[in-house]
Amino acid sequence: MIRRRDRTPASPPRGPAAGEVVRAPQLRPAAVLLLAWLGLAPGCINVLAMGAKVFLGDPKVPAPFRERTGIDLEQGDRTMALVVDAPYSISQEFDTLVVDLQDELLRRLKRRGVPVARVDEVGQALDAAGMDFNPAAIARQLDVDVIVHVKIEQLTDVENGNPSLFHGQAQGMVRGYEVRGRKGRPNRQVVEIYEEGFTTIYPPSHPVAADQVTHRVFMQGFVRQLADDIGRQFYDVYTRDLF
Repeated sequence: MIRRRDRTPASPPRGPAAGEVVRAPQLRPAAVLLLAWLGLAPGCINVLAMGAKVFLGDPKVPAPFRERTGIDLEQGDRTMALVVDAPYSISQEFDTLVVDLQDELLRRLKRRGVPVARVDEVGQALDAAGMDFNPAAIARQLDVDVIVHVKIEQLTDVENGNPSLFHGQAQGMVRGYEVRGRKGRPNRQVVEIYEEGFTTIYPPSHPVAADQVTHRVFMQGFVRQLADDIGRQFYDVYTRDLF
């Protein structure tokens, strides 16, 4: 039997009435159960991140520097001068550490469109200041907008002093300065606008036996991880890059 179509006109969509609370869309029960299962599964952090992307996509983690200062370095309209240094004892024990870390950081910044001052120009500005970090002296010498100082305060490469177990640990501080006023003008000044510590452990889970990898290769991985941890303060990263 053929049913007659109901010709009663459908009611138009009704918007929220005055004072009515509009509720956010709710996850379906299946989605809730899936997220709960993901949270209990082995390796739940990585699995949960993948599961979240099914519903939320792959969001970005905003750069702390931009969130605190309002300066978006990735827009490409602010030039940065980068200075990396470490105590004499660390520089002596790891003689290429400062240069290697600076190169890795500059590579990451350039890849994300952040204009950076040339290394030799920053070095000349430091020479003029007696090799001590002096943001005002750098601002007098260079036409930059932001000066970033990465200070490594502690760094070890072995587990509890055991040379047969490689385990990198580093701590330090990142400070950012904004240069205000045009170069050569008497009102040009430098203002500290950012400060944030960093801690890197490499590998994050357990030490590596020295007979499994050379010290040079281990230090290359350690420096890359250190550069990643510091660099993320200045540019956005996708959540997938955090795991």
